[in-house]
Amino acid sequence: MADPLTPEQLAAIRQHAERQYLPVGERLSDQSPDPEPGLVELETLICEVVPALLAEVERLRAELAEIRAVLIRELRASYRFRKAWQSARRRAREYRIGFHNYRKAVDEADAARDRLAEQVKRVRAIHQRRDDPSGPVCGACLDAREQPVDWPCDTIRALDGEEAAPVEALRQALPEARSR
Repeated sequence: MADPLTPEQLAAIRQHAERQYLPVGERLSDQSPDPEPGLVELETLICEVVPALLAEVERLRAELAEIRAVLIRELRASYRFRKAWQSARRRAREYRIGFHNYRKAVDEADAARDRLAEQVKRVRAIHQRRDDPSGPVCGACLDAREQPVDWPCDTIRALDGEEAAPVEALRQALPEARSR
């Protein structure tokens, strides 16, 4: 396939055809009773066919320009659609990953909560209230004198969200601490 004609080449062909153009009646073949063989064809080619071919080339180039414009518009729209699609897929993947991570974190938190609840139950089982002649005491805690601690002990208070007995109150409660 030959290379496309440049606009300059087409302009040169058009100028040459216009210089050679003769209207019907002024052509050599019209003036001669016995024109040379091929003269009619040559004049028809120069005066009618070449301008028609040039007009067709212009029409096809204009049509090609329109097709290119449509293709470029469609490619841009396709590109924007593809980018939007990719973005939506990425967001969906992030959502799935995020949801998976969220679900995994919730499951881990539930498991940790259950483990902690079991540990609290075990601690509460150790630090049960026991009745003593002096009053209710903790079944596990002993003070510095190896005496049971009053119920509720600091451990049970901490589990219940209460403040533990202040250190000064403990010192005052111990007879040895007062003597120091």
